[in-house]
Amino acid sequence: MISDMFNLTVTDVPQNTYIEGIREVKLGLELNLDCFTEADPPANSYSWYFKPENEQEFQILPYTRHEYVIKEVAVINAGVYKCSAQNVIGKGENSSETNILVLSSVQHAGMYTCEAYNSQGQSSSSNQLKVLYAPKNVRVSAYPGVELKEGSELKLHCTADSVPEVSAYTWKKSLGTHPVIVGHGQTLTLLLRSSDSDYYFCISSNEIGSAESQAVNIRVKYRPRITIIHNMSSVGPFERLAPVHLICSVQSDPPVTLFAWYNLEKNTLLSTNQNYTVQPQHPGTYYCNASNEVGKSSSEPVEIYPNQLFIKRLVQVIIPLLVILFLIGVIFLVLRPDYNIHTTYDRLKLPSMLEQQAAKEDYENVSGVCSSKQPFPNTNSDSDSSESGDEVAYTIPIFPATSHHNPHRGRYSSDEEDKTEYSQVKI
Repeated sequence: MISDMFNLTVTDVPQNTYIEGIREVKLGLELNLDCFTEADPPANSYSWYFKPENEQEFQILPYTRHEYVIKEVAVINAGVYKCSAQNVIGKGENSSETNILVLSSVQHAGMYTCEAYNSQGQSSSSNQLKVLYAPKNVRVSAYPGVELKEGSELKLHCTADSVPEVSAYTWKKSLGTHPVIVGHGQTLTLLLRSSDSDYYFCISSNEIGSAESQAVNIRVKYRPRITIIHNMSSVGPFERLAPVHLICSVQSDPPVTLFAWYNLEKNTLLSTNQNYTVQPQHPGTYYCNASNEVGKSSSEPVEIYPNQLFIKRLVQVIIPLLVILFLIGVIFLVLRPDYNIHTTYDRLKLPSMLEQQAAKEDYENVSGVCSSKQPFPNTNSDSDSSESGDEVAYTIPIFPATSHHNPHRGRYSSDEEDKTEYSQVKI
């Protein structure tokens, strides 16, 4: 036996009720909230509840449709909302609470007055609407400007519009993709160096939020900084030398407008190009000057071919020294007392003349002695004498004359000086 089929329908009050809509709405714009529920039979009536900010109890709103709309939202519309639905079975549970924020704009700030009239008279009440907002219109001012020379003082000043007032200022500069903090406070003071060239911006903050300014490009101008680059290598004093190429490498802002190469010893301009080549036959010390609109700078001098330079300097010292010594010798010979060959000859002749004079004196002394001698004692007048008148002859030795001042023989005296001479003396 087959029974009849029945369709069973279960009905209930609305369930799972919730509100959909934007949670934040700007002042003066439209507020739109929808109340959704699950019900069978469908809900045929809705209720809306509202609890203003800073109050404890909900108010029943005069709306019975699922959609709640406010064409121009006001500050007083901010608060907590909830809804409920009902059908023929009954009323369902309330939805969860939804907090609606009304975002005021600065334009709405000011004094508001409410006036009421009836047959008995009128009354009014005024209130100040203060709209709080995070800093905006953040700006940076540079004094005395954004392009300054190295060593100048720069002041960066940050301003912003906010309610409440800005409570903190932070300064950053963008080093590539990683900005770094460089200071705090509304004004940043810098004594500029070349490394301070960069983009700077300010971050202003209050209790509502924060905002940052547009970046300001600070340009620091400075004189050229020079480094000489060369291809010189160490070589021995007798090795073959190659030309040395010099490059005047410069860092500067603005760019260099003039280069100048000099030889330190001669201090003469060699070239106005950035590069210069030194040939082996021109050793020395070289340096480079570079100029821009800020000023002029000089590089450290560099010695080219130092071995050859040492020899060159040694020659430069020795030759003048030899010339000076030669001149001193000539001056000495010219200014000394008279001196000639006759004086020399006379000095050489004087000793022999003295020797001859001494010899003569010795001879005279010997002759005197002999002439004064008495006759021999054995001889008398009666003795026999030669009738022919023969004379008696005596032999007297004569010795060579020697100097009384130097009785010793000279080292180089001749053999003839050792001989004894004899003379005959007639009596």
